[in-house]
Amino acid sequence: MHPINSKESYNRLTVIPSLRPVFGRWHPTWTAIAIFQNYKTPTADGSILTLNHPYLGLTWNNDIELPHDWRLNAMVQWTSRGDYDNFRITKSRFYSGIGVQKDISLQHLGSLTVDARCMDLFNTSKAGATIFGPRELTTGNPARRTFSLDLTWKFNAASSKYRGTGAGEKQKARM
Repeated sequence: MHPINSKESYNRLTVIPSLRPVFGRWHPTWTAIAIFQNYKTPTADGSILTLNHPYLGLTWNNDIELPHDWRLNAMVQWTSRGDYDNFRITKSRFYSGIGVQKDISLQHLGSLTVDARCMDLFNTSKAGATIFGPRELTTGNPARRTFSLDLTWKFNAASSKYRGTGAGEKQKARM
């Protein structure tokens, strides 16, 4: 990679394994991330700093199908301190959220999905970083619990002969 604020290239290795099994109506997803790099950046005092502390993260997302087209989603995420490009993450972070979704059929008008969520459930997602370069910036975000309500209207959904049970059987038989 070649950053804009430096003449030198640098190496970065990003590893993101993920596992998404299905246990009946429960669909958990476990994801890990590890970033290793050797980014050299100029600093405000003119010296060169090598940002090479590993950055790690773990996420556990749970989707549970409930009766009557309802879905429950609960997730937790942890990220470590470490370096990512010219950012030095100075605080590890814990983040959680919960939400509920409902699909509503509008007959010929399509479908409506209602999604209500609470993010940063325990108000613990404090973030902090230093951004290095010719000017150094220190950032800090306090924990902030948020609530959202999303409405998604899917209209003109094209029906497909390739969906559903037995999809494509005619085409396979023809071949």
